[in-house]
Amino acid sequence: LVCKALIFRERGQADALVDDKHDLGKLTIQQYRELVQKEGKLKELVYINANNSLLEAARLLAQHRIHRLPVLDPESGSPLFILTHKRLLKFLWCFGQQFSQPDYHIRTAKDLNVGSWVGIRVVFPDTPLTICLDILLNKGVSGVPVVERDTFKVVDMYSRFDAVGIALEESADSLDVSVEQALKFKNLGRGIISLSDVINHMVVKPGANLKPIRVPRRHYTSHPYDCSDVDLRSRLQDSATLLEDTATGKLRKDISNLSLR
Repeated sequence: LVCKALIFRERGQADALVDDKHDLGKLTIQQYRELVQKEGKLKELVYINANNSLLEAARLLAQHRIHRLPVLDPESGSPLFILTHKRLLKFLWCFGQQFSQPDYHIRTAKDLNVGSWVGIRVVFPDTPLTICLDILLNKGVSGVPVVERDTFKVVDMYSRFDAVGIALEESADSLDVSVEQALKFKNLGRGIISLSDVINHMVVKPGANLKPIRVPRRHYTSHPYDCSDVDLRSRLQDSATLLEDTATGKLRKDISNLSLR
């Protein structure tokens, strides 16, 4: 919607999306949802329960082409946290090698055909920013490479996150610029590889034939124990007694060993 609002504002049709009394950056979440609903773009919330597997979460992220997945308590429906591609990849990086080491770990992304390597939509440095925003809006991509006209060498990247900063500008003239003027950093690349591509290759495809594991229901709470003060005090006392007995037994064993020597 950010991209669409920017394009409408550039065309002098801001009233179609934003009320005269409200700037785009001052809209409430409710107003934002109402605008999306008027455009017929309001979608149902995609979420997952805490009892579901990480494989199912990866499937949902890939199937619905979303970057964030709310994790809800299966009983209360309360949100617990947000699962992202980055968190999934971090888990795979930290613990994945303990489970298995597939042969693709030593192969390149090009060899594995991960990402988009043909039919990549690009813009040039002198391309009007509104055209770039239109690509982000209507072509289902999160980023567009900026390439030189003659060599098609990638010199930059414009993403939806960059559009958010432009949307907060008070002046509509901020859109009357080229892509090159809208960016200040340079990158080099040979293809487009997103976190979605990596998750899809490492998790979704290998687990295509796996069935979800049924996990016993449990209640999630922010408190360590759902018990009374008496029960909690009793548990702490039992733990202290156990630690004391363990330490005493170890000390007696050490003394016995010294005596034998």
